[in-house]
Amino acid sequence: MEGNLPESGAVGQQSSTETKLKRNYDIAIVGGGVAGVLAYNRLKSLLPEAQIVLLEAENVPGGRRRISDFSESPSYRSYGLSLLSRQLLSFCYELHKQAHLEDSVAEELFNSFHQPEVVCLTGGKLISKKTTDEILSVDIIKKLGGGSAGDQLKTYLEKVASDSVSDPDGHVHPLSRSWPGNRKDVALQIIDKILYYFGGADSWNIHEGTLNYLISSGISDQRLGDVNTLCRILLKDYDKDLENCFFGARVFNAVLNADKMWEISAGGQVTTCQALVCCQSPWEALRWLNKDHVPADVLQLAAKVQPTSLVSLSTVLDESSGENPLPDVCFVISEDAQAIKTSHNELVFRTAIPFEHSLQSPSVLKAIKSLKRAQKKYATQFDVPLDLRAEHVALLTSAWTVSLAASDRKYFERMEKQKFQSEKLLFIGDAYGECLNGDDNIIKSLLAASGILSQRSGK
Repeated sequence: MEGNLPESGAVGQQSSTETKLKRNYDIAIVGGGVAGVLAYNRLKSLLPEAQIVLLEAENVPGGRRRISDFSESPSYRSYGLSLLSRQLLSFCYELHKQAHLEDSVAEELFNSFHQPEVVCLTGGKLISKKTTDEILSVDIIKKLGGGSAGDQLKTYLEKVASDSVSDPDGHVHPLSRSWPGNRKDVALQIIDKILYYFGGADSWNIHEGTLNYLISSGISDQRLGDVNTLCRILLKDYDKDLENCFFGARVFNAVLNADKMWEISAGGQVTTCQALVCCQSPWEALRWLNKDHVPADVLQLAAKVQPTSLVSLSTVLDESSGENPLPDVCFVISEDAQAIKTSHNELVFRTAIPFEHSLQSPSVLKAIKSLKRAQKKYATQFDVPLDLRAEHVALLTSAWTVSLAASDRKYFERMEKQKFQSEKLLFIGDAYGECLNGDDNIIKSLLAASGILSQRSGK
């Protein structure tokens, strides 16, 4: 286990000496993804006298959104999820500015996050757009599925624009109520394939207003960039040497003892803390967090709402491929797949599958075969050589934790009204809230949790 990260180069390179956990902390943060990194930054800022520790199972920060790093041994692969919403990126920037008045390196990094350049590949034909702004527009759907598909989407958008998305009693309805055709329509099939990129997998059952939101801002607000470096900068704002950040420290168990202190077993060591901040999805947290201590709403969230799983196939670009400019994202429509070019000379082919299918080998193997076909089509279309010796397959069972289904939206809204946060156990992440944009849930849950801890400390 290490307690620091190098200034540059490999992000998770092992330290020559092992750093020991202290016997006791005021606050322990479990999870070193974007939510955990932001929690560490904000709580260190608000509570400078508090003893705060960050525990992360992987040897690198960033969680699901990390990008690949081949300078390490072992190297770490991206899942192709390195997107941040414009709102969350601005929130990160504001937190960093509070710690540093001027920082040209960080300024350059924040400015490097950009709207992805997107193309669609279908039937051997390349349909290109410069950014994600109009990827779900009537024009694109018409080009991909024909005039009737575009007309269906246009008719639907006009209908929901004139109607309320809720009835007078406040009931939420699925898209199927207002769609002018049926779920087998070409337009819906194409929309489904595009929504895979953002975690949606069944447009027929999504909330009526969800598609409007995704078309108007949900997709165009996404920004692509180096999440690893962003996390490292935010962690070092208030802990330059990362003395209280422990990587490779998987938490195996956490229970409240008779003294109302959390006893945490992590990385072969045991420590205690007064408050525990969980920055993982409920599906991950319940592997180590004693269910007797978890609020009923969070338990029901884990049982009722299923996340979307992700199968990814990554490969290193051949050195000669630098001559061919490649888009940030390519939708391979026929294979329900996307190809994402990362900032480390790598292509990640990925496809979303229902959570329950991720537990079935045939479904995962079927997804891998589809990604292999997408890989061949991509290589042929862009005439790019791939180093297939460096292929890497990964299954991420909780890739997207915000369900778009209308029935699940009702639960999220009810949960939002319940006070499931407490002074002893707090939850921060994209799963904990009613916002369609999971990044907004990160911000809201972070502000709520930090407010509770600050109030408890009298700040």
